[in-house]
Amino acid sequence: MKKGFTLVELLIVFSIIGILSSIILGNVHIARIKGIDAKIEADMYNVRLALLLYNDSTAQMPVNKTPGAGYCNDHSDFLSELVTSGYLPKSIQAPFSGIYYCYYDYGSGNSIGAVVATSLQAAAPTAVGYPGTCRPWAAGTNWCSTENNTEYCICNPY
Repeated sequence: MKKGFTLVELLIVFSIIGILSSIILGNVHIARIKGIDAKIEADMYNVRLALLLYNDSTAQMPVNKTPGAGYCNDHSDFLSELVTSGYLPKSIQAPFSGIYYCYYDYGSGNSIGAVVATSLQAAAPTAVGYPGTCRPWAAGTNWCSTENNTEYCICNPY
């Protein structure tokens, strides 16, 4: 009597291992993306608190880096005023390329104020925004609009 496995038995075992590993790796990828979204939301919360503290101390919001246009942190000095003033411990960095944290101050006395925006990766697109966020503009008119997307926008009226 021979001892060992037949070729068919080995193929079946390797197929099962391959299927199980693809399921596990797929779930790990989804968990990783959800973790990135959680980091993004935490960063946005910290920036919001820093903006409120900055406004309480200075009676203004940080100046727009590019007058008349939004500013995104593909540069190292995103919200540098909050960092140099001590309201943020360090400049927030995008978790990977293609994700940017954007900022623009629309001024005081309105429901928008200073907007901080980014995009989520794992969240389903929405036209009304995510809980605790804002969508102040009509679809197709500006960033943070009511069109169906994954933008995560926080308005800071002052």
